[in-house]
Amino acid sequence: MRGFVALAAAAEGVLVVAGHWSDRVLMLSGVLGTVIPFVLALRYGMTAEASLPEAAVGGVVIGVVSAALGAALALLLGDQTWMVLTYGPPAAGVTGLLGATAGTGLAGRGRGPTEMDEEVSLDSGGNGEG
Repeated sequence: MRGFVALAAAAEGVLVVAGHWSDRVLMLSGVLGTVIPFVLALRYGMTAEASLPEAAVGGVVIGVVSAALGAALALLLGDQTWMVLTYGPPAAGVTGLLGATAGTGLAGRGRGPTEMDEEVSLDSGGNGEG
């Protein structure tokens, strides 16, 4: 997970620096600042060997930490007010949670047995062999 947090923080840093020099990027920083954790947490949820709850917590961490670092950098550059710390990291945490949960679901983990799984188990004598 550390690699995903570092990558998200680096992407947030690039976004903040780009927004410092471009008003167009700055205007989109709220949206992009939540999309970055969503995408990276989605990838984390798909690739990490974690249960759904573990992946969800990881997604929140990816979102909150990267957004807090990005917001702090934006404050230092004078591009945002301190209020960005009140809504940026929580919003990014939610999108990180959603991304990791979706990624876990897309990877096929985090679900219980289905009727089809039970039928296969019953047909094979319950020992898991076909």
